[in-house]
Amino acid sequence: MNYACEIYSNIINPQIALEEYRKIEKKFVPIKQHGPYHDGSWKSIALFAANGDMKNDKLIQDVEYKKTSALSFAPHLEALIDKIPGKKKE
Repeated sequence: MNYACEIYSNIINPQIALEEYRKIEKKFVPIKQHGPYHDGSWKSIALFAANGDMKNDKLIQDVEYKKTSALSFAPHLEALIDKIPGKKKE
């Protein structure tokens, strides 16, 4: 993590990102994630989800993936994510 932060220090401020993460963590409860790639114990707080619904962790075809309300607590991370090209899903 330190190495990645050093490389991208001109793009992301790790201290601000951590502060934003902590705000999100205090405001939202992680939900159990579904899927075949783990033992069922994973939990997360969605930043993007089908129709912006944080409670929906399933990949749904032909549905627009939108920012969730959690991302509104992290403008620095949102700006970084916005710079990543392509459609956001899951």
